[in-house]
Amino acid sequence: MKSLRRGLLIFGLLVCSQAFADFAATEAEYRAWPDYCQAKYGLTNIGGQMGFSGRATPVQIKKAKLLLGRFFVHVHHYCWAIAEEKRYLHTTKESTRNHWLGMATGDAGYSLQRIDSSNVLYPMVVAVNARLEFYAGNATKALNILDDGIKMRAKSQILYYFKAFILRKLGKKHRAQRTLQVGAAVIHNPGSEYHYLYGIVCLETDDLNCARKHAEKAYKMGYPLPGLKLLLRKKGIVLK
Repeated sequence: MKSLRRGLLIFGLLVCSQAFADFAATEAEYRAWPDYCQAKYGLTNIGGQMGFSGRATPVQIKKAKLLLGRFFVHVHHYCWAIAEEKRYLHTTKESTRNHWLGMATGDAGYSLQRIDSSNVLYPMVVAVNARLEFYAGNATKALNILDDGIKMRAKSQILYYFKAFILRKLGKKHRAQRTLQVGAAVIHNPGSEYHYLYGIVCLETDDLNCARKHAEKAYKMGYPLPGLKLLLRKKGIVLK
């Protein structure tokens, strides 16, 4: 029993140490981050060690603090999570993918525990947590995270989008369509990606009028990929 407890303790410490390990960003990753990530990373120990100290201007740092409030203290974990997520997605070796998925999950969960639901970044923190759980095969947990987020921020486009995205991946296309419909009723001016996904889901449920409607909105707003347009053309529907 003692050896079992000792083993569990060591495993727990390894998980925690991985989840809270500093993230060494590349120049490309630093440049890809939003301003608030760049502002905070240069203030962290690892950011200084990697040569990013002083890269963000005092004005940039001040704006980030005003934007994020108390969460500015913790925002680098969210920034690390989105960078680690990209490493996970762009890596093919399974052991390396698992490493980055674990790192990203730890940093994303840390962020979610420390952000207030009124914070401007709250929907994005919720979304990255849900995506990571979905990647890990925990679809129910991912959907629960999104539902909790929607309860707190009922007009957040990104939360409905990823809920519908996951439902579609699970083959629950009618539920995905209903999710997008509910979101569209409360979101102020959904973006082109939202309308594109809505059109794809409607097409897959054979709701051609709905598919046409949202395809036209997506392309009118400048959505660049022609996939939905081509699929509709095969159905005899030519967009304006």
